[in-house]
Amino acid sequence: MIIRLVFISVLAVTLWGCKKKNPEPEAPTTLSHGLLVLNEGLFNHNNSSLSWININDHGVSNSFFEEKTNRGLGDTGNDLERYGGKIYVVVNVSSTIEILDAATGNSLQQISMIHNGTPKQPRSIAFYGSKAYVSCYDGYVDVIDTLSMSVTQRIAVGSNPEGLAVSNGKLYVANSGGLNYPNVDSTVSVVNLSTHQEIQRITVGNNPGGVCVDSEGDVYVISRGNYSSIPSRMHRINPVTDTKEFTFSFDAGGMT
Repeated sequence: MIIRLVFISVLAVTLWGCKKKNPEPEAPTTLSHGLLVLNEGLFNHNNSSLSWININDHGVSNSFFEEKTNRGLGDTGNDLERYGGKIYVVVNVSSTIEILDAATGNSLQQISMIHNGTPKQPRSIAFYGSKAYVSCYDGYVDVIDTLSMSVTQRIAVGSNPEGLAVSNGKLYVANSGGLNYPNVDSTVSVVNLSTHQEIQRITVGNNPGGVCVDSEGDVYVISRGNYSSIPSRMHRINPVTDTKEFTFSFDAGGMT
């Protein structure tokens, strides 16, 4: 939070001192030598966006998605990942997955994440083989076939799943239980990616959110506690035994 505040202050001073603003560059025809940034937007303001940063001249196109698709990205962008020749954008409140061509940024498909008339509220995405796995706040992980770009299966996990990651042929899903606060969840679901079945739940700590895997295959999970008397902690899971083998003693809010 401090870093964000400092950045905003510096940016405000820079803009205030400018007498003339250069026009924003157009989105590139092909994507190279740059960064694609997901801007979350404000909840219920329908103002999520994608920005393209040219690392050669530092030019920024903040209307990248609109220029490519002639429509808005939606409400509350949650995750952005590239896999193979495609870029996947998870838009939480709009309950959509946008799939873009990684070479051009052009739209390939928009997947509506609605089940029986109820929004699934997708949160995060991970990949394995020809499948993409999306955690949904309704208690499921959706399986997307990356070739047909459609949802082919739903896997029941814990309550209000958030982060997820793959290790040792298994998917690890943090079950936050955030909508039941203060009676949150404290488990990580383990899904066998050969059968697409939940095979175990590992207790880590209250309100787990982020999940990462290191180069050795170990799984790291942050439990965010209750934001007051129960502190946030990072835990390490052994992907062979599927047990929590260590809890770090420092506060942890995010990791990458």
